[in-house]
Amino acid sequence: MNSTGDLRQLNTDNQILHFQMEELNSVLFAREQEIAAIRKNEADIIELQSNLDFQLEAIQSMQNLIGEKEKQAEGAVERELVLLQEPTPVGDLQAKLNDMVQEYHMLLSRYSDLQEQFDLLKVQNVELLIIAGRIGELESQLTNTVMERDEWVARFRILEGFVKEMHTRARI
Repeated sequence: MNSTGDLRQLNTDNQILHFQMEELNSVLFAREQEIAAIRKNEADIIELQSNLDFQLEAIQSMQNLIGEKEKQAEGAVERELVLLQEPTPVGDLQAKLNDMVQEYHMLLSRYSDLQEQFDLLKVQNVELLIIAGRIGELESQLTNTVMERDEWVARFRILEGFVKEMHTRARI
């Protein structure tokens, strides 16, 4: 009578362990899906980092160009001062100076636009770094969940062996 009660208890425990193993498998599946999504985000992060690097190069190029244009504008002002002191046709020089000043202002405007894009990319980069940290955290959680599942599977197999042994003994 006692062995029948033990078998019933083992059968109940076996069912509980099956249920727990199913739950762990569903948690594991969800974690694996999260990691897949995070890995996709990681690829997006790499692409955004590449874009950020490209934008940085463009900004540096624009800064160099602006520096050159500033030097040209300063040189033009100095030449204008020299030319104003000499009797020459000032109209052509004034038009050139106006063109250079207008180009200088246009370059400053483009530089400002690029600086705004750069600032936006810096913010995105920080967000991507946060996401990368979350990826590491989730990978660690997944590793822990897999280890816990494996432990439950091992326990289940031990219990299953015990149940089989009890069935064998009950038949004898």
